[in-house]
Amino acid sequence: MIAFLTDFGLKDPYVGIVKGVIHSIAPNTHLIDISHDISPGNIREASFMLKMSYKYFPRGTVFLAVVDPGVGSQRRGLACKIGHWFFVGPDNGLFSHVIREVGECECHEITNNSLFLKDLSSTFHARDVFGPVAAHLENGIPLDQVGPKVENIIRLVIKDAFFSGENITGEIVYFDRFGNAITNIDSKLMERLGAKALQIKLKDHDLPLVACYEMGKDLLAFGIIGSHGYLEISSYLESAQKLLGLEIGDQVVASPISFS
Repeated sequence: MIAFLTDFGLKDPYVGIVKGVIHSIAPNTHLIDISHDISPGNIREASFMLKMSYKYFPRGTVFLAVVDPGVGSQRRGLACKIGHWFFVGPDNGLFSHVIREVGECECHEITNNSLFLKDLSSTFHARDVFGPVAAHLENGIPLDQVGPKVENIIRLVIKDAFFSGENITGEIVYFDRFGNAITNIDSKLMERLGAKALQIKLKDHDLPLVACYEMGKDLLAFGIIGSHGYLEISSYLESAQKLLGLEIGDQVVASPISFS
């Protein structure tokens, strides 16, 4: 199985072309789209989306991730085995969140040009390099045939939510298409507060934590633990991002409510 993530969008033929190349090399592969709507060039967003997605795929899945503003430059291409999964893409930090969560990682620089398409383009390595390499891995070639093992790959600086007294402080890291603001505060961290009721402080707002979206239908906005396991800021049938004027990096604080 190959799982495909890019910032290409679907207006142009790029996604379809890469899929055609993959099926030409690995005709029996099952190819699944994660998303092609990553904000253009947003490596951090793509890395976070990979983290949200990878664990729901079978072991051995090859993740082809291409958000590549450095295409055609001296940046390296990578093929990595991270835990039980394979990842192919540029060496620009795309795999940072997954590596940080899984820990176990073996990366190889993509140098074996016998795996590439002929007439290599400097602007479309997804078609000419990464897609073919992903397909060959799917066909079962050993990882070390891709190229030499490397250790010093690029890693994004990832901020963690943290305790400050009885509060947890984090920040907004991603917006989904509904305008929900996903934070870096995970549910396990919030459980450590040990409180029956929590409130979420964001800008000038004190928001309650609810168990499902419908419970917040009479509220301006609210906090909720999303299916990804992180605290998100939402508004019922509205975009919390637009309604509250939220931005990536906005501070979010979760606090226990005192009833005394």
